[in-house]
Amino acid sequence: MKKNMKIIFDQEEPKKYEIFCSFDSDLTKKSYVLFTDYCEDGKGQLLLHAGKYEQIDEDTLKVDKKLDKLEYEMVSEIMNKLIENAKKNF
Repeated sequence: MKKNMKIIFDQEEPKKYEIFCSFDSDLTKKSYVLFTDYCEDGKGQLLLHAGKYEQIDEDTLKVDKKLDKLEYEMVSEIMNKLIENAKKNF
């Protein structure tokens, strides 16, 4: 997967995001992506988004950010591992 992709949510226009990580789950048989547009929350923390995706073409993903409890826990675990590894490398 490319580092920068256009992402579509529902009926919105595609917008460019940077892809942090993507993975397939053997448990759910779906593909997931972690991505950002480098916006920050009110505390100055980087907002990282996640969702299950379908690849539309080589530059575009259709992402569903609605995750069930199992999916949320799985994605949170991956996200926490990424953050933990990033802190070690700083």
